[in-house]
Amino acid sequence: MDPSEPLPGSVVAYARALTGQLVTVSDGVLVAAYLHGSAVLGGWVAGRSDVDVLLVAADGISSAAATRMGEVAGEGAGRCPGRELECSVVTVAQARRAAPPWPFVLHVTAGPGGPTRTVRPGSRSPGDPDLLMHYAVCRAAGWPVCGPPPRDLIGAVPRRAILDYLAGELDWGIGHALEAYAVLNACRALVYLTDHTIVSKIAGGQAVLSRGTGPAEVIERALAQQRGSQPDQPPAADAVSFVLATAATLRSAAVNEPAAGAVGLGEFDIEGCCQGQGRPMGDDEIRSARLCLVPLAVSDAEEMVGVLSAEALYTFTGGEPPGLDELRARYARQAAGSSPDGSQEWRNWIIRREPGGQAVGYVQATVVGDGQQAEIAWVIGLGWQGRGYAAEAAQALVAWLDSRGVTTIQAHIHPGHAASAAVARRAGLAPTGHFDDGEQLWQRDRPSGDSA
Repeated sequence: MDPSEPLPGSVVAYARALTGQLVTVSDGVLVAAYLHGSAVLGGWVAGRSDVDVLLVAADGISSAAATRMGEVAGEGAGRCPGRELECSVVTVAQARRAAPPWPFVLHVTAGPGGPTRTVRPGSRSPGDPDLLMHYAVCRAAGWPVCGPPPRDLIGAVPRRAILDYLAGELDWGIGHALEAYAVLNACRALVYLTDHTIVSKIAGGQAVLSRGTGPAEVIERALAQQRGSQPDQPPAADAVSFVLATAATLRSAAVNEPAAGAVGLGEFDIEGCCQGQGRPMGDDEIRSARLCLVPLAVSDAEEMVGVLSAEALYTFTGGEPPGLDELRARYARQAAGSSPDGSQEWRNWIIRREPGGQAVGYVQATVVGDGQQAEIAWVIGLGWQGRGYAAEAAQALVAWLDSRGVTTIQAHIHPGHAASAAVARRAGLAPTGHFDDGEQLWQRDRPSGDSA
């Protein structure tokens, strides 16, 4: 699979069930649970991938509560849809600081039919450096099973620390891991080095292969092993050369990075929330857990013409994919910000994934009635549907409208468009039974004095 595909349903169901049990036994100290690793990065391979979960507990969690959580995690591993469950428990303070020695409360590793391995910090091992990447991945792409968006709890990790860690992980992989692990970790490290983005092992291998920045034969072999179409093997000599050279490249790059305060994985310059977009930070940018909604500009047309190119997007709305000139003209009108007579305020945003800033769709709001009422709409490109982006963007937009004092929010949805109806429900809208031109009006009303 790749990042455009939905999260694996079996993993999501398992994570939700496990989290529910943990909430029950944790005496109310479980603050958040985040799914991370290959399940959220798009590299999930059933039977070969681990299910990675980071649990954030309240400061002062008792030893008894931690023990019960570890027992539940171990018992639940028997139902794990992956190779095994890897679960870490940290406190809110530990997650927010996100710094050496990377302290933790508990680690649990267990798989179907295998023993449960539980680790607690000790005098010889007060922390776990692997948490560095757990934090970084959660901030970049973690899926909250419960609790707030990961960035609300987890502090940023400096880029230099990530590069050093990745280099050390490659050294370890040569001596202790299989070839696919070592080679594909080298590939994903190269992607992080050049793109400031973390990807799955498979996506990293594919990227380096397509760019021609690594040995094709070695990478193709590693990809086949990772997918299970070739048997696993220890790193061959050509793989060792590639991995060690990559580690040296990472260390060289790390030397030129500040030791602290650098832009970490999934972090963005204060002048723009999306890498490479070159846009000023303004009040109209809207952030959510995985997305940045960036005010539309005419220059977005060149990227968006591809996002909007699938015929299937127009099944319920009518129309057809726009050409580049048509889309530029449309964006020029929309970027004006209001209707010619000034009766409508036009607000339009491009939905961009974080990190990386890739456009995946758009949301819009037409505000009328002295700013009290808004009609909203959303579109996600076909290749990025099924990951909850529409619901996340719509919820973020509704929250932004609430903050501006909008009390009535509406959307018109074709009665056959079940996916769009589900998005509206998650954004707090309800069907009214009133139809306009074959589309049902969905609406949410909030008293003008109420705060969201």
